[in-house]
Amino acid sequence: MQGRSLPQSRRAVLGLVLHEHPDALSAEDLTREVGDDATEAVSELVSAGLLWRDGEAVRATCAAVHFDRLGS
Repeated sequence: MQGRSLPQSRRAVLGLVLHEHPDALSAEDLTREVGDDATEAVSELVSAGLLWRDGEAVRATCAAVHFDRLGS
């Protein structure tokens, strides 16, 4: 999906990764789902401590999962 702003891309990436928790998504999967901004969104979310990346695997951090569960 193209045409998202970077904040929308960050929300979309985080939402997808949280939905798949505890499984990982690949950076390629995220780019396919979110678009070209997925790479930058992942980098920013890793810097913010919300995602963890190991090579191509992207997972939510414990902090992101905990915060997400507070809203449930």
